[in-house]
Amino acid sequence: KSSLRNVGYYDPKMDEFIPSTSIKDDAIFMKDGVVLAAIEVKPLDFSRLGTDEKEDALYHYRAFLRSLDKPLQIYCRSAEVNLKPWLANLKRLASENSKNPASMERIEHLSNWIQDEITASNTRDRVFHIVVAYRDYNARISFFDAVKEMLCMLAGKEPSHLNKRKIEYKKSLKELSNISEDIIEKLEKTGVSAKRMTSDKLLSLNASIFTDLCE
Repeated sequence: KSSLRNVGYYDPKMDEFIPSTSIKDDAIFMKDGVVLAAIEVKPLDFSRLGTDEKEDALYHYRAFLRSLDKPLQIYCRSAEVNLKPWLANLKRLASENSKNPASMERIEHLSNWIQDEITASNTRDRVFHIVVAYRDYNARISFFDAVKEMLCMLAGKEPSHLNKRKIEYKKSLKELSNISEDIIEKLEKTGVSAKRMTSDKLLSLNASIFTDLCE
């Protein structure tokens, strides 16, 4: 009964399970003083490339691997396929561009057939992300400064080194951004599409772990 299996998503005990403290400024802040950025990667269909295109993609991918001087994580996840927004847009386009009543019936039939095929074949979607880590400014604060900051906060005063911490905070985010942009630039040379995730997308991705659905 005390297991985390029986704990709800909003239960304070979930803090023991979730290693992050907050998501802001397009980054995930971890309890161990590390800040993370996630890059969403849209893979290419390698089997459809020509011989020269395959060699070019492999050449740039090798160059990307050789250029890595910091650890990163490649996160691959299988999730439910959600085509509802795509199908809704398809119906909207059909109603706007066709005066034929039968066209909506055909779109409806197509939508039902696609959903039935996905259910029958248990089709899953694969989602790829690259997670980049950087040591956050919190990890650099000395024990003396931490105690001093706590005492100032208890006394209702602003710590004298707070501006320094703000500068370190901006430096951490800037360095993380530079690393992410460098990875995105090198990945795009291989032919894949890569884009850094915003705070909203990071929140959705983290929450999706509990729902088996990636948006």
